[in-house]
Amino acid sequence: MARLTPVPGLTGNWRNYSVLYAEGEPLVIKSKGDKPAVLAWLRRPHRGPWFAALANSGQKHVVPYVPLNGPGRALALFDEELIELPRDAEGWRIVDELAALLTAGATKEEVERGQYRGALSRCEAEVRAFERAHGHLRGSGWFGLVVFLAQRDEAAVEARMAREAEERAAKKAREKEAAKAAKPKKKGRDGAKRSTEGTPDGSDGGRGDGAAPVVPRDRSEPAVALGSDREPAPRSDADERGPGGVGDEAVARPAPVSTIQLSLWGDGGTDGGGPAIRRRAVARPRRA
Repeated sequence: MARLTPVPGLTGNWRNYSVLYAEGEPLVIKSKGDKPAVLAWLRRPHRGPWFAALANSGQKHVVPYVPLNGPGRALALFDEELIELPRDAEGWRIVDELAALLTAGATKEEVERGQYRGALSRCEAEVRAFERAHGHLRGSGWFGLVVFLAQRDEAAVEARMAREAEERAAKKAREKEAAKAAKPKKKGRDGAKRSTEGTPDGSDGGRGDGAAPVVPRDRSEPAVALGSDREPAPRSDADERGPGGVGDEAVARPAPVSTIQLSLWGDGGTDGGGPAIRRRAVARPRRA
């Protein structure tokens, strides 16, 4: 009953161990790490008087308070809670089904609360099947003991996790390929997709629309003859009106400017009677 009473041959004290006794059988003392051995002992029938003192928290003595079982009774003390155990293999099936659920991907915390998160993405069918069969037992001492005893298959879990990792990698690769296929091709400045379909040798730089001069693959440009500068439009003082305008009326042009200076006193040259005085022609602006 002392807090730190040692267990012969083991570390820790009696509060840390489950103690299983049956008349005519070796005494079994197991820690929480030996749950498979505890489960196997509980499932096995025992002929003589027996008891099962099961330590859960590791903080309470159980052995001094456990009842002794005889014919027709199968009780276990789980810390401070007295629990009636199944009498046949069918009653223990819930432990096997929970172990399978844990192996498939559920956790004990999810099972205890009845709130599944990650398990629904890994093993939804198994979760729903377990809940239909055993969910109504949640909250009872028996259900708590089942969660305590059930253990997943570690080898199977390791294989499942490796398989899931491969599936995630394959999914990521598929998504990457899909995103790459859906990504639009780069376009040139003119908005046309770059390709080599413009000419048989693809020498148009990918335009393919004939709108630009051919650029050879060696990027050299052929010599192009330069045209002459635009000549000024010929002068004309004639009426160049089109066939119509505002009111279709003829508009008189100003009289042409002569290059001959006439005399003011009538003694000019050709028309005025005086000598002709030639002046430099005034340059007119070129017509656009």
